[in-house]
Amino acid sequence: MANITDPSVSNGFAEGFTPSSKFFYDDASIFFGVDGILYGVHLSRLTQKFRFFSTFFNRDSKDMGMVAQGKTPQAPIQLLFAPKGGPLTHQEFDVVCQSSYFYEKPSIDELSTLLYVGELYGDASATKLAEKAFSKFRSPLPPIVRIRHGRALDRFPLAESGYIDLASGSDLRLLPPEQVTELGLKVYSTLLRFQAKADAYRLYLVHPPQPSHVPGCKYASFAQSPCAEQLWTFWSMVTRVLLHPERREHLITFWSVIEEADRKTLLPCTVATIEAVSASNVYLYEDYLFIEALKEIRKLDGFSATS
Repeated sequence: MANITDPSVSNGFAEGFTPSSKFFYDDASIFFGVDGILYGVHLSRLTQKFRFFSTFFNRDSKDMGMVAQGKTPQAPIQLLFAPKGGPLTHQEFDVVCQSSYFYEKPSIDELSTLLYVGELYGDASATKLAEKAFSKFRSPLPPIVRIRHGRALDRFPLAESGYIDLASGSDLRLLPPEQVTELGLKVYSTLLRFQAKADAYRLYLVHPPQPSHVPGCKYASFAQSPCAEQLWTFWSMVTRVLLHPERREHLITFWSVIEEADRKTLLPCTVATIEAVSASNVYLYEDYLFIEALKEIRKLDGFSATS
């Protein structure tokens, strides 16, 4: 690809526009004026990437005035409004150009850029990639960033993983003051309440329940028994599943964490106890807490019903 033209060298640019320091190529095929900044880019990249520009130029291809406009830096196409309304800023158009030229291997910082590009200009592949990164458990994007962009775009699913990671991470009482301010006191208080309940639930899970003795077990009346001792041994495996969100999401039964060879050594009372706990869905309680907290946060943050 050709080099970017030195913007400090004037070549008769349109009055009132300063060439972009990032996106003004010497072999540009189309010129745009946005928010006082002049862009010289490649039309093929824009139309291939974005439905908005493909429609824009197909629609206006029969208009000779539009064909002539944008062909030179002296007569750029002036984009005044974003596709979804509101004035278009040069920062937003930088996002468009950045996606067009550096989309193949986006950095962590560029993921949020791709999200805006997909939303504003109809790039489904950009939106899909960005949403996957935003909604992923333990996303590379900081929780507060996902929440910020989800709020800005009225896309609750994008913010949801941020709320979850924030609440299931370190002590929220140690959250930096600027993040508390950005969250808002009501949302922050909701997350604090959730974290306190979740911590109490996890503490409860650390301790195994009393064994469910099967009929005829000779240890049923004993305070200490081989059944209880074995349950203690296997309970650590069970709690690792219960306390790990990724495992909990895919858990069908507790048996998935017990090796086949170990399973054959289990006493009937151990089997009965683990089956009883599994049937009780106790491991879904933290998910229930999340759902209730997120319902409240969704209302507090004013997300639309369709977001």
